[in-house]
Amino acid sequence: MAFASKSSCSTFFVNSSFLAMVSPTWKFINTHPGILLVAIGVAGNVFFTWHSTKTRKEALARFCEIVLVAGLILEIWEAVRQDKEVAIASTQAAEAMDRAGKAEKEAADATLLAARIQKRNFTLRKDLAELSLKVRPRIITAEQVTNFIFLTGKLKKIPVTVSLGQSGNDTETFAAQLREMLSKAGFGTNEGGFWGVKRDSSRVVYKYVGSKINFSDLVIVYPSSDSTNFLTASISCEITNGFQRPIVMESTNDDQIYVGIILALKQIGFATEAMENTGWQGVHGIELYVPMKGQF
Repeated sequence: MAFASKSSCSTFFVNSSFLAMVSPTWKFINTHPGILLVAIGVAGNVFFTWHSTKTRKEALARFCEIVLVAGLILEIWEAVRQDKEVAIASTQAAEAMDRAGKAEKEAADATLLAARIQKRNFTLRKDLAELSLKVRPRIITAEQVTNFIFLTGKLKKIPVTVSLGQSGNDTETFAAQLREMLSKAGFGTNEGGFWGVKRDSSRVVYKYVGSKINFSDLVIVYPSSDSTNFLTASISCEITNGFQRPIVMESTNDDQIYVGIILALKQIGFATEAMENTGWQGVHGIELYVPMKGQF
């Protein structure tokens, strides 16, 4: 059994060596059959006519044929060398194409990664800008005052209460500026506090766990007794200079006027929300409550 195994291995080695030797020869025969046939024909002619040479002229003819055979052999050798070079060049070209394909894929991956990074940077810049808006002090600009006066030009003028509870410099400043803007637009006040702002430090606001903070600039506080009228109040508007201008001229319904004021405030960039009063004392009508930043 051991001898049979050794014989089988030897036979496989011989067959492999033979195939390795024959393979390029067979490839050459398939590639250059004409050269090979000419070489065989001339060599055969020289061999079979060699002994029939009698004259000097015939000897020279045999010599020329030998030179031709030698030239064909050199041509065959040159063809083999060129075939090898072509094969090497083809292999190198295939490898180069493969590398180019990998490089192209890497470039595509890099482009995709760059796009993702750029998108992420854009998102981060946007988040940073939004955060900056949320943390910077609330200031009412002259342009906002001008636009608010225009937007409320067709609203009946009534006293409007601006109030605050927990306060700080930003809250006090914004409440005073809001009261000033309302006064310039013709909405007076019945409050006698500093700058016409109603203050009540007992108004404490608590956000439940998981509640969303909208960073509202002001909250419209309406009494529970008036919730239905306020939430269902509707008004007419006109489109002027790109603004939606509310119209409430002769109404005796204050809810409609407040809806118009809220619409005007939103259009000049104020973030507002409404809250039904269920516990605060001293709220007898609708108030514009200025919360601390991040309180609502």
